[in-house]
Amino acid sequence: LQHLIAGNAAAKQRLLSLPLELPTRSILSPDLLLPRCMRHVVDALRIDSGDAGRVCAAVMLRLLVVWLQECLPAIQSLLDNASHLPLLVDLVTGRAGASDPVVSGMAALLLGVCLLY
Repeated sequence: LQHLIAGNAAAKQRLLSLPLELPTRSILSPDLLLPRCMRHVVDALRIDSGDAGRVCAAVMLRLLVVWLQECLPAIQSLLDNASHLPLLVDLVTGRAGASDPVVSGMAALLLGVCLLY
């Protein structure tokens, strides 16, 4: 997916509104990819899975960096959820999940991408 969206503004935009699965009830909003990626980051660091969890979190953060780069609607979508920004700050400072330098660095890079645009 990362290679598909790198440099492809139309694909980045399309993924923001593409539901992963249809909601079972009409009153529920569809589950979208960007919030699910952030949930996977949290889940990967919550589970005591050692290196596998940290690698999964770093890979998901890298995907988000590529996705948000030069895509203001994606950045706005990420920051619309009030829990995402504090989570990223906690990852940078080492307060959330495993204090892994790669995960902290990827979270800092993602915050930097958000600040640039």
